[in-house]
Amino acid sequence: MKSIYFYLLGTVLVLAACTKSDTETPGPGAATLLNSSEVSKTAVSEVGESKVSNPADWEKAFDAVRNMGAGWNLGNTLDPIRVGKMLKPSFYEKYWGQPITRPEMFVTFKEAGFNAIRLPVSWGEKMNSSNVIMDEWMDRVEEVVNYILDAGMYCIINVHHDTGTDGWLHADLSKYPENSVKFKAIWAQIAERFADYDYHLLFEGYNEILDKDNHWNETDADSYEAANRLNQDFVDVIRASSSENNRNRNLIVNTYAASCTKKTLDSFVMPRDSVCRNRLIAEVHMYSPYNFALNEEKDAQGKKPSQYQYTKFDASGQQEIANNFSLLSSRFTYAGIPCIIGEYGAIVDKGNTDERVKHTQFMVRNATRKNMGHFFWMRLMEGRDRTDCKWTEPQIKDAIIDTYNELTSVRPIYE
Repeated sequence: MKSIYFYLLGTVLVLAACTKSDTETPGPGAATLLNSSEVSKTAVSEVGESKVSNPADWEKAFDAVRNMGAGWNLGNTLDPIRVGKMLKPSFYEKYWGQPITRPEMFVTFKEAGFNAIRLPVSWGEKMNSSNVIMDEWMDRVEEVVNYILDAGMYCIINVHHDTGTDGWLHADLSKYPENSVKFKAIWAQIAERFADYDYHLLFEGYNEILDKDNHWNETDADSYEAANRLNQDFVDVIRASSSENNRNRNLIVNTYAASCTKKTLDSFVMPRDSVCRNRLIAEVHMYSPYNFALNEEKDAQGKKPSQYQYTKFDASGQQEIANNFSLLSSRFTYAGIPCIIGEYGAIVDKGNTDERVKHTQFMVRNATRKNMGHFFWMRLMEGRDRTDCKWTEPQIKDAIIDTYNELTSVRPIYE
């Protein structure tokens, strides 16, 4: 492993706070759009545009959130866990039922109106005892990243199911020292591999981190502290890179469990960034209301009911989502911190597509009006449909794009 990896493991940076004035309402003059179809490595600087060639002049975090537009998650692909150690990348990629990813799929998403893909990636099983990621896995991750960027979209990569109920990375203060070493090792290697990629590639520190007892939504003070420290570790590692691209790249940090309860939002600490200003983004996930959007309503034997109870997206569900967005606006956008909804959707099909369309429209409408990015979780294109580039749920896809387009005066353009 190159020298940056060993250097970063022993580096502790003391960072100063950064702030951003809120420019909530997007407008035609907010950023210069270059309308370029160049790929996102810094070879694009040969175009000669200072905005592209000089990382210090790259778009700020609020502009990135706006320009990403409508997004989607390529889930159950590069994120499976509990598969086995150091196997062939294709084995991981297909393990949760999805086909090998092909570049044509992202062209289909771009043509439909999407402008960003969140690419969940799990790393633990692809690392040896010295915390070195196997080259074959990193190569495949980079290949899929290039598919997305070459289609003219933004890409977000993260540390995904290394967190969560089955992961090794927990918000556990007693295990923070050992977890931090491994976590920083991952990001040091990612930073080195993608050092020459421009601002269309964003890094997201971790996904839905939980405490040692796997509590969702809220936890205790020590666990919040551990989650905040890991977010700071992530920013420190990327900003310590010798790459000016990484030192200026927009970075994304999640709350505990990616939750948006008031207690969790109040306990979240935005990391300090002493290298650049206005290049950090907060992220939460929103599967609200739970019973409608995420609860499969299975019985004790794991069987689905013959008749679902929670099939209607009613006024109480709308109010719950509206309340969530009010909390997010107060904690983030009104405080000068851009925010994205990294995952959302009524992803359990209960034979209620019309109601799920209403839910999607309501989510996109609120996120867009609040100037927050939004990334639908998976179901738009699944299984063989990914290979055939066909929409699994065209009604939901239309609900996202049509609602977003109705509310935006300036369509995002890949710069």
